[in-house]
Amino acid sequence: MVCNRFILFSVLIFISLLGLSQQTDTDIKLANSYFQDGDFEKSIMYFEKLEQESSLLPEIYHYYKSALMELGRYKNVEKLCKTYLKYFPERLSVYVDLGVLYRHLENDKKSHSYFDKPIDLVNELSSYEIISEVGISYERNNDLSRALILYQKANNLNKENPFAFHSKIANVLSKQGQYQQMINLYLELLKVNDSYLLTVQSGLSNHI
Repeated sequence: MVCNRFILFSVLIFISLLGLSQQTDTDIKLANSYFQDGDFEKSIMYFEKLEQESSLLPEIYHYYKSALMELGRYKNVEKLCKTYLKYFPERLSVYVDLGVLYRHLENDKKSHSYFDKPIDLVNELSSYEIISEVGISYERNNDLSRALILYQKANNLNKENPFAFHSKIANVLSKQGQYQQMINLYLELLKVNDSYLLTVQSGLSNHI
């Protein structure tokens, strides 16, 4: 009898959790759909409900932040970014988002401070994905100098593969019009290992 009650209780819990999961998926789809349709008010209404579960922040963050920015809710953007960093401190690109926010609000001191933070915080434990995410954020905002500094620091920290970000550095150099430095960087890769030949050929064909 006790065993049967336990099984029944377990089944009810499972059904309840399944229902919550399905509702969450529906809410995310609706929030994203409203955002894509330009109905930011309705989109935010769902995002506000979803953000109560911190584990969902990585999934909803970008659209949620963009919707808030579209409606000029800058205090809410600031709160969202800082909440995201509280639960996911490794997502260093969020500091760039805060820098963009403060630049929009013409607070240059805060803006520069937050733009610099990812470079200060990146370390040998920072993953390739995290560093690339920050670099892309810099490049998206045409902050090529910081992107270059970030990638160079990441290469210096990577003892196993100090050429991990060479292609990204070359891409930034190309955007800056520093073609000779870009070519020298690719040639450096070939000197290290000729297995980089395809990478070099692809990089040069894209930028020259």
